[in-house]
Amino acid sequence: MRPIFFALAERAVLASDALVGLPRPYPGPYMDAWVGLVRASALISATQIGVFDALPGTTSELAERTGCMTERLEVLLEALCAMHYLCLRRGRWRATRRARTSLVKRTAVMPLHATVGSLAASNLDVMRGLENVMRGREPPGLHDEFVEQSTWVGYQAAMAELNAIVADQVLNSMARPRRLLDVGGGPGTFAIAACRRWPDVEVVIADLPRAAEFGKARIAAAGLSERIRYVEGDARKVSLGDGYDAVTLLQVLHNVDRRTGVGLLHAARASMTTGGRITGLEMNGSATLIGTLASLTFCAWMGARAWTPDQLREMVSEAGFCDVRVEQPLRLMGSLLFHAHRGHDFPGR
Repeated sequence: MRPIFFALAERAVLASDALVGLPRPYPGPYMDAWVGLVRASALISATQIGVFDALPGTTSELAERTGCMTERLEVLLEALCAMHYLCLRRGRWRATRRARTSLVKRTAVMPLHATVGSLAASNLDVMRGLENVMRGREPPGLHDEFVEQSTWVGYQAAMAELNAIVADQVLNSMARPRRLLDVGGGPGTFAIAACRRWPDVEVVIADLPRAAEFGKARIAAAGLSERIRYVEGDARKVSLGDGYDAVTLLQVLHNVDRRTGVGLLHAARASMTTGGRITGLEMNGSATLIGTLASLTFCAWMGARAWTPDQLREMVSEAGFCDVRVEQPLRLMGSLLFHAHRGHDFPGR
């Protein structure tokens, strides 16, 4: 039988585990614990050692370009082929479409090199300590000043990639603002996209000093330093300014506990004009595989979680916003997009 038949049969057997459980020799718990770990490790390692940018080539050519041992690299290349990132044609390894789209730097239209090679690698390390976090140990944190510089730079680069994927969809959902405050907009990806969409908008990014340091370089490279500036520090404690008719919080609230999240929303509201609009984007923490696994990752890193639509709606309302609307756009599968208005202040609020 051809190898493709075995691959399809294997996928059918693995898929059946979700319904009936796997018989021997494929027990579902073992496959979940082993297959996911090895798949992640293979993709992360291949990205870190430069396999995708060394393509195309024979095994020996790729080994020379990446500084790897030929016999050992061949094992990795075979695994990447089984995962459909590579294919072998006439003795030469080539990138498949899924690799060309995100992992080959010269062809990527949706770059994820930093997301896979750095952030995913850090996630893998952190998840090994999940048991200790569950038992009460303080999570390592991802936004604290003692986070290693290499981890921080990789994280910021990954956020720049991930924000680029959603920026247009978020902008499409917004009315044209005059002054925009982007809370937690660190790498500046969304601010840059907003300035290119609306040539006369003024953007202020509120984020930690380390995030600002990374973002300022990207903003300068985009030639937008005169239109985008930073307010550095904890958005709940520093002066954000006022008069903003739009505020955005993109992938921010899952990094903090509920009380802190409401505090950030309240600080954002205080900076806005009456009738100003807030727009936010979050992972959907509802009971889906992606949502719950993302939530568990945030818990391992920061003791936080991804919020459900109801939880998010309650937090935004508690901060004083009105007309809260939470959507689940098809183009942003797995994410929640929320909108609300500042409204008027009333005595006692």
